[in-house]
Amino acid sequence: MPTGLMMFAMAQALWDRSRTYGAVEEDYFRSAFGPDWPKARGYLSELSEAFDPERIRGDRTRPLSAGQNVHCDTPSGFERVAELIESFAPVIAQNEALSTPAWAASWRYLRHHADLCGPLAQAYAAREQGDTDEARRHWQTVEQLAWEREPDVHSVLDVYLFANTLAPRFAS
Repeated sequence: MPTGLMMFAMAQALWDRSRTYGAVEEDYFRSAFGPDWPKARGYLSELSEAFDPERIRGDRTRPLSAGQNVHCDTPSGFERVAELIESFAPVIAQNEALSTPAWAASWRYLRHHADLCGPLAQAYAAREQGDTDEARRHWQTVEQLAWEREPDVHSVLDVYLFANTLAPRFAS
């Protein structure tokens, strides 16, 4: 979750190796999200920048240099996630009511993703600050929400795998 872009890109590459990633990406987002596809693409890009893989895994052993992912060089970078989600919520809500079922479904999945990302960012911020109890509390919120939403997201998110992959990061 929230998109099938990578699967779509792999399939496209099998059929037409001459297509650029940019063309495939635009085709995917336009088809999945409808008229507001550039907004969805921009929002997901900003969220991706906020969740630096090395920081998420706890592998960051050196400070980031200029031009690298600077959004999560400090715990406040994770706090930026809440602002992104809050500012984008009206766009998600507006598009969940689209008359094209596939577009509306993509926006619903994006809402579920946003609902999980907020407390997940709080968990990572607390972990980075060394507050393992607070990190665990936020993670438990994420995990509970993911299980509650499983009937709605099971076709795009393996909640069991999600929970079992991330839970050890917040264990004491």
